[in-house]
Amino acid sequence: MSKKINIYTTVLGKTKLKYWRYGSRPQLLIHSGTHGDEFEVIHSVEKALRKYLPLMPDFIFVPHVSPSAVATHTRVNHLGADLNRSFFDDASDPEVLLNQRLALKYPTVVNISFHEDPQNSAFYLYEGGAFSLLESTNFIQRLRTSLTAANIPLFDGIDDPNDPVLGEKINHGYFYYLPDPHSKNDGTWAGWGLSHHLFKRFLIPEIPGKLPQFQKDLIVDLIFQNVLLPLYF
Repeated sequence: MSKKINIYTTVLGKTKLKYWRYGSRPQLLIHSGTHGDEFEVIHSVEKALRKYLPLMPDFIFVPHVSPSAVATHTRVNHLGADLNRSFFDDASDPEVLLNQRLALKYPTVVNISFHEDPQNSAFYLYEGGAFSLLESTNFIQRLRTSLTAANIPLFDGIDDPNDPVLGEKINHGYFYYLPDPHSKNDGTWAGWGLSHHLFKRFLIPEIPGKLPQFQKDLIVDLIFQNVLLPLYF
């Protein structure tokens, strides 16, 4: 019997979180819609998932990590929280709690969280884990080559010098982050998930927010082709 996407809703009070489940043993957790002003990439991810579904490993997909922020197209949610600075063990925000409970229910191997940089027209990607898998497999170079061939610029420079969590130097569209097991969780989803061993590796593509939708679709499609699918085949 062929696998199919099942769509579920988990509820806490008045807050509802929808997610897709494909297969019975998810290896991959996919996020989008963490920030509501980064909503266009949600469509890009859904389009790529349906296109490549027969090739995909079992996965969980949360289209709107922060449903209330996506509804208003704002960075913060209905409680005024930037969700990607709110993932702590003592959190009370229902959107945070629902995402935490889902990840605890379905621990995976890889998490990819699609974001947009609204101020940027160039692409970059963060990777974190015990070692740089994308560099060791040459996947990041394959992605760079494909993006360059599609006339998508690659970002070089500091991602955000005014953000205490960021301020990293991006090299030709890529930054590898080696987590410090002794560091305090910074409230990011990646930091919380790694600290709880809910996935072994995270990928955070920053899709250029200034580009038109068709180019965002293309970038996400190339990430699936050159990074996600080769990780499993």
